[in-house]
Amino acid sequence: MFSCKQRAVPGVRHESELIDKVVKHIMKKLYPVSFSACDDLVGIDAHLNEILSFLCIEMADVRFIGIWGIGGIGKTTIAEALFGQISDEFDACYFLNNANEAVEGLLLNLSEIRRVHLNDSVFSRMPNLRLLKFYRDCSNFTESRFQSNYLKCLPNKLSLLHWEKYPFKSLPLNFSMENLVHLIMPCSEVEELWNGSTCLSKLKSLDLSRSKHLKIVPDFSMMTSLEEIKFGGCESLIEIPSSIQCLKRLDSLYLTACKKLRSLPQMPRGIEYLGLDYSGVEEWSPSSIQFLDNLLLLDISHCENLRSLPRIIYCNTFIRLNISFCPNLIMSPQIMESSEVLPSSNYVKLDLSECKTLNSLPNSTCKLKRLEILNLNGCSYLEELPPLYGLCSLKELLLDGTALVEIPPDTASLSSLRRLSLKNCNRLQKSVSTSYIAPIKYREERRECGYELNFCNCLNLDQNARGTIMADALRRIKELAIARCDGAFYPYFHVGLPGGKIPEWLSCEGPGNSIATLFPPGCFNNMFLGFVFCAIIEFKDPDFWVHGLRLICQSSFENNNDYREASFTTKYFYLENTIESDHVFFWYDGRDISYLDWLKQNCDMENEASFYLCRDDMGTDYMTKWEVKRFGFHLLCDKVELNKCNPYICREANFLEQLEETTNANNKKSREDL
Repeated sequence: MFSCKQRAVPGVRHESELIDKVVKHIMKKLYPVSFSACDDLVGIDAHLNEILSFLCIEMADVRFIGIWGIGGIGKTTIAEALFGQISDEFDACYFLNNANEAVEGLLLNLSEIRRVHLNDSVFSRMPNLRLLKFYRDCSNFTESRFQSNYLKCLPNKLSLLHWEKYPFKSLPLNFSMENLVHLIMPCSEVEELWNGSTCLSKLKSLDLSRSKHLKIVPDFSMMTSLEEIKFGGCESLIEIPSSIQCLKRLDSLYLTACKKLRSLPQMPRGIEYLGLDYSGVEEWSPSSIQFLDNLLLLDISHCENLRSLPRIIYCNTFIRLNISFCPNLIMSPQIMESSEVLPSSNYVKLDLSECKTLNSLPNSTCKLKRLEILNLNGCSYLEELPPLYGLCSLKELLLDGTALVEIPPDTASLSSLRRLSLKNCNRLQKSVSTSYIAPIKYREERRECGYELNFCNCLNLDQNARGTIMADALRRIKELAIARCDGAFYPYFHVGLPGGKIPEWLSCEGPGNSIATLFPPGCFNNMFLGFVFCAIIEFKDPDFWVHGLRLICQSSFENNNDYREASFTTKYFYLENTIESDHVFFWYDGRDISYLDWLKQNCDMENEASFYLCRDDMGTDYMTKWEVKRFGFHLLCDKVELNKCNPYICREANFLEQLEETTNANNKKSREDL
């Protein structure tokens, strides 16, 4: 037994490298390569060296080298000779004389290839091909053309056939397709895939979207594994066979923009996504009952020819039913759902907007307990609503431009309602009081809690209705302010309606868009909850078309100790029409209450304040079309807290009278200065 110390010698390789070289040399002598056909060849060294330089064997990457040339010039011989030289560099190796038989997958990006010469029998030499994908990179798209008139065959072992812009009118007649799982040929030239019924028991997805010449689709009865069908944009498609009902596993069917499609059969009841928007469908199983147990999304919007739908649609799990912009639809179907209210992480929405001839909704609408958004905007023939009392989850009720004369009394029972929009309802005369709804409380969900009442351009609202709207809104705003103080997130309340008179309950108001006033000590005591703002807006140009309106009140407060600024902003009032009279807008913005704490800390001091109402920056021309006629604010106070106040605070309980006197004096002084 002995030991020695290794000494590094300059220019000598590391010991491990030397050992590796010795081992390889010995292995080559012991196990010589069996490919001897290349021995004693003359004149190929230059070719071998050139290919070796391309291979870069010392690099740790993967390389494919192709040897191209006409038959009989020695391509295979060169490849075999090269294999004999380098095979000992690898742990495993294999030389394949007939490469076509080993090919199982062929993927080709056609984005940068302008012309592809395709031999009509090219795939006959690839019997084991399972994956075929001709695709394009959308970010670098070049139009390519196949120089071939027809295709004789496709390998019968194919499980994936993905061929974008497939250039032939049909699939090869002798293609069995029994192993196909995915048939994807968007933007193809196909007119008809095949004739008759074909067994495709493994097929799961069929995509022929945007194949503009596709007229007839095959019988589905022997494709029982199908899960997804995409025919969107197939402008020539005229019919969906009734055999589609056999597809028990089908979860999505897309028929968007199938312009020549006129009717639909019964759908399989397990379908989840059904897209029919912008199609030419006129009727879908009228007078029938359609069961769609798993339906999540039905989009049949913008179908200008649609006249009838199934009389009853049973769908237990729907998230969105979009039947909007169907001007010839007269009756909405009865939508029936499970009696069990299932939780959903998405808004559940029924959209029938812009169905111009729709004149009624079924009474069963009130049974949609999960419904959160009901959109009937633009249904100009809709004169009355069905009972709504059961819509316990409804958050938004959108009725713009309808023919309603009054709001149904049971609207007040919608305890979850956050947005009620009736703008441009020219026949609306009466509103409904919400005074008996349970008061707003701080809710468990920690998210924005806001309310919007939009009665803009409802010019026939009577005076009692306007008074009721404003009185109820004030009550709701106070509840929101209390909830904000209890920790609710970002409460807001916005109201817009026709009128030229400031509400009498405002603490302070005056002409123009600014107010300067002095708050006496004690104003901002424990009763104080925040501010409500109100403005009368005059639209000078009767032909001025208003899309959105947002008001911002910039405020400042100053006392002997400090100075503080605050901003109170509305969300956009989406008017989307010509405004035909003066309008009243009032709002509460509870997003930032840091000013509230500051004012309460300085409660025992006199506070000088200014309020300036400005418009959102929508462009100079926009700003000259309307102006603020009158502007004011109201101090929100909690009467419950009044009973808890100490005598020092209670002595200032008459601060509103003092505030009014101070404001009147300031306004008089301002006029004298002018």
